[in-house]
Amino acid sequence: MLLGAGAASAGTLSSPILSSANAASFECWVTNVGSQVFAIAAAGVRDEHGNALEMATLTCGTELPPAESCTFSAKVGFGSERLRGFIRMAGINGVRAQCQLLTVDGDVIVSTQMR
Repeated sequence: MLLGAGAASAGTLSSPILSSANAASFECWVTNVGSQVFAIAAAGVRDEHGNALEMATLTCGTELPPAESCTFSAKVGFGSERLRGFIRMAGINGVRAQCQLLTVDGDVIVSTQMR
């Protein structure tokens, strides 16, 4: 059972599929800009076939308090993957989220909002 916001506002935010031949990592961050605590059911990165990638970092726990952020990322096989970030939580109103592909040097290749 999800806690925090009511089940009617539960949902999933996800990025569009992103890919690049130069990408080394896929990173996402989520910020609670609302006034209530949101329960987090799952967060991660999947390929275009729905397979989960191993997380390199994951700071999203089971809850996201107001004015707090969490992040998650996965390493990318150069040019071999088309990826999407997602987070399932109780309440997506009042949440801002973004994902980006980065080069091995940490340069941003592409950045997009999760919707």
